[in-house]
This record gives sequence, C-alpha cells and structure tokens, in this order.
Amino acid sequence: MKHRIEDLIDIPQLQKLMDDLNRATGINHALIDVNSKVLTAVGWQKICTDFHRVHPATCARCLESDKYILSHLDDGPYVGYRCPQGLTDYCTPVIIEGEHLANLFTGQMLHEPPDVEFFRKQAAEFGFDETSYLAALNEVRIVPKERMPGVMAFLQDLAQMLAANGMERLRVLESEKRLKSMNEMLEARVAERTHELQDSEANLRRAQRVARIGSWTLDIPNNHLVWTEETYRLFGVAPGSKLTSENFFALMIHPDDREAVSAAWQAALGGTPYIIEHRIVVDGETRWVHEQAELEFDSDGKAYFAIGSVQDITHRKLAELQTTKSLSLLQATFDATAEGILVTDGAGRITTFNQRFAELWRIPADILATGDDNAALAFVLDQFAEPEQFLDKVRQLYATPEANCLDTLHFKDGRIFERYSTPQRIDGVTAGRVWSFRDITERKQAEAKLAVSVSHLQTIIENEPECIKIIDAQGRLVQMNPAGLAMIEADSLKQVAMRPVLDVIAPEYRTAYAKLHKRVIAGETMQMEYEVLGLKGGRRWLETHAVPMQDNGQTVHLAVTRDISERKLAEMALQALNQSLEQRIREETSKNMEQERLLIQQSRLAAMGEMIGNIAHQWRQPINALTLLLANIKDAYEYNDLTKEFLDQEVEIGQNLIQKMSGTIDDFRNFFKPSKEKQRFLACDSAEEAIKLVSHSFMNSNIEITHEKSAEPCAVFGYPNEFAQVVLNALTNAKEAITARKIAGKVHLRVEKGENTATIIIRDNGGGIPEEIIGKVFDPYFTTKAAGTGIGLYMSKMIVDNMGGSIAIRNAGDGVEVLLTLPLDEKAAA
Repeated sequence: MKHRIEDLIDIPQLQKLMDDLNRATGINHALIDVNSKVLTAVGWQKICTDFHRVHPATCARCLESDKYILSHLDDGPYVGYRCPQGLTDYCTPVIIEGEHLANLFTGQMLHEPPDVEFFRKQAAEFGFDETSYLAALNEVRIVPKERMPGVMAFLQDLAQMLAANGMERLRVLESEKRLKSMNEMLEARVAERTHELQDSEANLRRAQRVARIGSWTLDIPNNHLVWTEETYRLFGVAPGSKLTSENFFALMIHPDDREAVSAAWQAALGGTPYIIEHRIVVDGETRWVHEQAELEFDSDGKAYFAIGSVQDITHRKLAELQTTKSLSLLQATFDATAEGILVTDGAGRITTFNQRFAELWRIPADILATGDDNAALAFVLDQFAEPEQFLDKVRQLYATPEANCLDTLHFKDGRIFERYSTPQRIDGVTAGRVWSFRDITERKQAEAKLAVSVSHLQTIIENEPECIKIIDAQGRLVQMNPAGLAMIEADSLKQVAMRPVLDVIAPEYRTAYAKLHKRVIAGETMQMEYEVLGLKGGRRWLETHAVPMQDNGQTVHLAVTRDISERKLAEMALQALNQSLEQRIREETSKNMEQERLLIQQSRLAAMGEMIGNIAHQWRQPINALTLLLANIKDAYEYNDLTKEFLDQEVEIGQNLIQKMSGTIDDFRNFFKPSKEKQRFLACDSAEEAIKLVSHSFMNSNIEITHEKSAEPCAVFGYPNEFAQVVLNALTNAKEAITARKIAGKVHLRVEKGENTATIIIRDNGGGIPEEIIGKVFDPYFTTKAAGTGIGLYMSKMIVDNMGGSIAIRNAGDGVEVLLTLPLDEKAAA
C-alpha cells in the first residue's frame, strides 16, 4: 500500500519540535519526501540559498552532492558528505513498514572553524560579493563531528516514532470510518431485510477486529458483564467465559492501575463520564487500552445499565512514551551541556536558559524568573573590567538581528568567557537570538603558561653554542639556531630555510651526508665529520650527531653539530709534526712540554667527539618526554579535559626536563674545562663524574656499569678534570672492546683506600689484550683500532705521572683490568 508521509506524521508538530531543537542546539534539518517535496525545514543557510544554489556552476555541484547522498543511503543508517563548496550535509532515510517514504536531512554545517582563504577564493571564482559571502559563512553553525552520530540517531528515532504514531492514528481513523459506514449500512438493511442481521453482526465483528475496538454491556444490579468477540480477544479471554466486574479487576487490570480505574468507575456511578486509559495484563504481556462508557440511571438517580467500548492503544501509547523520553533526553542534553545557553526573543526578553548559564553568570533566580534581560544585564555589569564596552556590544547585536558574534569577555576577577551569539530563525524569519557562553579561563591561563615554557626552551636553543638544526625528509633545512647559522655564515634563517642542506656541504662529502640523512630518516642514529662551505666563502670542519625525531606524524632529522675546525687543524699539525718528529726531537727538546700540552688537547678534543654521542643519548629521553608532554596537553585541550591542575603538573614536568637537558650541557662544559692548578678532590667523585657522562651510552649499548666506592673518602691532590678524563678514556676503551664482541657487557669500577694511596680499579669483560702487545699500549701512536689515534692511553699515562701516580693494565679473567694509583692528599693521609 502506497502511503504519503504527511498522512502519517503531524507535520506542524514536527516543525515545532525541530524549531525548538534548532533554537536549543543550532542543528538544521529538512524532511523531504521521495518526490522532493519539502515538508519541514529550519535553519537553511544563506550561503547555500543565496549563493551556492543560485549560481549555475555551484548549483550543479549541489545537485551532484544531492545525487551522491541519495545513491548511498543503503550504505548505513545515515550518509554524511562534505560538498565541493566546503559545507557538510547528513541524510537518513525514513522507512516505515518497509516503505521508503522520505529522507531526513541535517546540515549546511562545519565540523571545525572554516578556512576563510578557501571561501575567499571560491567567492572570487564564482563572482560572489566577498563581504556578503563571508558574512553568510559566519552564520554557518560549527558542530563537532563526534556529536553527529547522536544527533542523527535522535532525528531518525524521532521521525520513526512520529510516523509509527501517525500510522496507528491512520488505522484507527480508517477503522472508524469503515465501522461508521458499516453501521449505517446495517441500520438501512435492518429496516429493509431483518433476515440479514446475522451477516451484519459478522461485519460489525470484523470492523471491530480491524479497528481493535471491542464493546461491552453491564447489568449493574445483577453484575452481569457481556463482552463482544473482539473484547474477549483484546483481553486474552476465551469467548463465553463467565465474567463479573470483580474478576475483571482482579485478573485483567495492571496492579498499578487498579486503584485509578476503580476510582473512575465509582465516579461514573455518580454521574461523571467514564473515560480512562490504563494498562492490562494479557498472558504476561502489558498492553494499553482506552475505555469509555455511558451509564443509564433510574428515576432515583441510581445507575442500572452501562454500555462501553475498549480500544487497544498500545502502539500509540508506546509512541507517546518514546516521544516524551526523547524530549526529556533533549532537555537533559540542553541542561547538561558545558556551555551556558540563553535564548531571547525579538524584544530582548529572556525566553529560556539552562542551569549552566545561571551558574556561569551568578544571576539570582528571582531576576531570571522575570524574563527581563535588562535587569539581568544591570546585575552583571559590575563584574566586568570594561562594562560599557560589554553593554555597547549587546545593544549592537540586538540592533542588528541578523548579525553573528564570536568574542571573549574579561571579568574583574580574572575570569574569561567565550561568547557566541547567533540569530534564532523560525521558518527563515529571525525571531530572537541565541547566546552561548563558555568559561575559558583555565584554557587561557594554560596557553599563557605553555607560551612561557616554549619561550624558555627556545631561549635555551637559541643561546646554545652548538648548532641545533632540523632537516625534513626531503633534505631541506627547516630550523637552525643562531650558532648554526654562524657556522655556515648565514645572516638569518630566511637565507637558507627550505633549501637543500647539501648546498652548504663540501662536494666531496655530499654523497656520504646524503646516505647519513637517509639512514636517520629510516630511524637510525648517526655521526659524521665533514666540511661545509660558508655562504661568504669560508670553509669549516663540523662534527654532527643526528637522530630521528617525529614532527606532526613525519620523521625529521634532528642534529647537534659542533665546529671541530681547531681540532682538525691540530690533527693536521700533529700529522706534520709526526713526519719530522725524529729530526725535530733532537733539535727542539725544549719544546717537549708544549707538545705534551698539544697532545693533551688533542686527546681532549677526541674525547669530546665521543661525548657528543653521550650527550645525545642523555637528551633523547627528555626530548621524547617533552614531545609526549606537548601531545598530552594538546589532546587534553581538544577533548575539554585541560584543567589547571593537569596543566600545572605538565608544565612542572616540562621545566624539570629542560633543566635536566641544560644540566647535561653544564656537565659537559665543566668536564672539559682544564684544571689550571692542582687541588684537593675526592677520587670517588671524579670517577662518578666520568660515569655520569657515559651512563646513557652504556645503557644503549647493553653494558652494565657499577661503581663500588671505598668505605672511607679518598682525597687526592692533582687535576680533577684531567683525572676524570683518564677514567673516561678507560671506560670508553672498555665499551669499544665489549661492543666489538657483541655481548652483554659488564664494567665494574672500584675505589680502594690504602695507607698512602688511593687505587681506582676498572675491570671489563671485553676479552682482554693479546699478551704480545699489552706492553706497548702506553706507547704513543700505538693502536689496534682501524680509526684510532694511539694517543689515548699515552696521554692518560702522562696525566697520572704528572700527578705523582701510576697506571697499569693487565688481563684479568675474560677482560682487562686498569689500575690507577694516586698518592693521598697529605692532610687526608695524616
């Protein structure tokens, strides 16, 4: 059977309901039957009606969008589609008893703030007046995408519910119409042909069955109850069963309704019309029925006969209950939203508001109850830092009913509200204004604190003496601090930003650097020494330590680079010196001390190359933690979970991480600052400083390092930084030996106090040194490493000898044992 949906739905009721929904939530909608007839609509946007649907080109796109939506209705409960003009529509089919009768649209909305530049270009492309076009854009409601499944489910359920109620009403009307027709026909035929009475009664029973209406009579004095066939069926009682009003109450009526039905019947016996809706229980199932009856009274006013009807209204009642539930849910949502909502009419009087609005503005209930917006405005004026400015803006909006507004309000007590105001339209006519207020005080405070934290971090990076740079996956320079710009002789980042970094790499190193960059983007940590060509013609040697870093879901190349030109020059000078050393040693014996200092500096610079890797290891964890911290703050903000307590906690963690990174640099600087003169220091502390600098590197290499301090403090006299470098050199040699074996390494450092000496014992499981060469390890330039210089242990021996101590190396177990012996400070020894 083909139905029209307007016959099944109370269209004015639905229009009113959707108008109320639009006023409360800003959700637009249209109900359009399958013949494209618009039945209800509210909130259609001017940007579509006055622009997109008017221009032939954009209108063609709109029609294509409509065609796409209608062709995908079978894909799910609803279809969402963002049209080429930048707005989003949703549609769900309205299907009643398997028949597709209409489509329910909501849309012409945005899920996030619009890209204004996109719409400017669109206005220019199609010749729209830009000012009017952007004004229409500002009227478009921004609805978060995550709200749409709930909105669509509600609209679909509501349409189905009203349709089901209308279908029930249509059946009742049709049944009553048929019943009336049959009754009229019956009266005529009774007069003409009494013998057809039996057939007429059958028709009556059939009509009652179709309409689900039964009838009954009651002989009140004799308590004799008579039901028609349909009445028996409705109550689930076998036809012909003996009934009285007493067992009817006891067996049929729902226990919770018996008192009300009894009271209605007693009132009817006194002359009140008997009309009631109540529940009955049939085979354990609860049904709703509508009953009404007429009573006849004798001359004494005593009822002696009653005739009545009963109709099964279960479907209608359930539909009404569902409607009430849906409206209650809508009202609860309105009251529970985090935003304070106020609705005023065209005259500026308050028509409705939610509880959150009253809480935010702290307006007494008696003022709000009057509906006088002027009284409410007068009450809140003293709360503002600039009350006249606030009041002027309100008046301006009331004077321009079609205007939209999105701004912030600042209170004397430090609170900050975000205010959004938009016209309330009914059937396209502006009927008032909807105001929405959100307390963004904590968010603004959080943004301010975050800006300070970012500023601190930026200050640290900009003042860092080493080069810090970021290179994107395509090899283009994205960021570089001032120290790095100075190394490539650039006056500003603008000179080199987004240029290939290979442009400043010396040609002979470009291939190797390109391979390094590719491996870093693939997830590896890399190191390299290379030369750069400055923009002003200079040439420098640099050493870089590069690690992969995630930036907005993309892997980029983060590098810490230092200028090693002086070290390279020293290496070249040392190489030249080596070539003529035998001849010059006889001629320049007096310069031995200067050469030794040069070698010490060379050793220090070589160690610094190793230390840049250690710094990177120590920085990796805090950098990753900072990245996660910033992501947590962003997620909390987007999901409205950003609280003051959460932000303070995250900021404190971030500041601690930054202090930790800064402390690493200070440790590095202090460690490589030469000790100008001998001083008293604790051997355990100096050893601990060396361990601290390599701990993360050892951890990444799967090497366990332990430190066993002496029971008593071991104070010695000498150069603490140089001695720490000796310990560091021994630890580095142990690490290289262990990693070469690819085993789980162990290094144990023990400090022992003797009668007049302190001994530091460093033992590893790196496999030991062949006995045939162990006696040569302290010789200058002797090395077993492919890239070694052969000066590390030689410099260590010079340092220890200069402090009056000794150094020895021996094989022990499955590794090497280094013994450093220093005389105790005279005061400590005493």
